[in-house]
Amino acid sequence: MWMLLAVREFLLGIHSEHEILREEIKSLQYIRSRLETRVNDLEDELRKVKEEAEKAAKASKSEEDEDVPMAQRKRFTRVEMARVLMERNQYKERFMELQEAVRWTEMIRASKTDPNLAATAAGANGGGAGADKKGQKGIWKL
Repeated sequence: MWMLLAVREFLLGIHSEHEILREEIKSLQYIRSRLETRVNDLEDELRKVKEEAEKAAKASKSEEDEDVPMAQRKRFTRVEMARVLMERNQYKERFMELQEAVRWTEMIRASKTDPNLAATAAGANGGGAGADKKGQKGIWKL
C-alpha cells in the first residue's frame, strides 16, 4: 500500500512538472513570435534606410561630379591603375621576348641558306671589328 502511495506522489510530481514545462513552452513560443515580428520590422527599417542612403549617396556624388571639371575627375582607383600598369609591363616583356625569338629564328634560317650572309649579319649585330671570322662563325652557327 505504501508503494502505491509513493507511486501516486511520484506521478503527481511528474504531472505538475509537466504542466509547468507546458506553460514555459507557451511562454517561450509567445516570446519567439514577438521577437520574429521585431526582427521583420527591423529588417524593413534597415531596407528603407539603405535605400535612403543610396539615394543620398547618388545625389551627393552627382553634385560633386557637377562641381569638378571633367579633366580633373577620377576615372580609376589606384589599385585598378596599378593592375593595368602591371599587365602592360607583362605584355611588353612578352613582346620583347617574342621579338628576340623572331630575330634568332631569322638568323638561324639565314645561316642555313647562306653562311656568308650569317657572318655579315653577325658582324653587324655586335660581332665587333676586332673579332676574327672563325669566332664569328662559331658564335652564330648554331
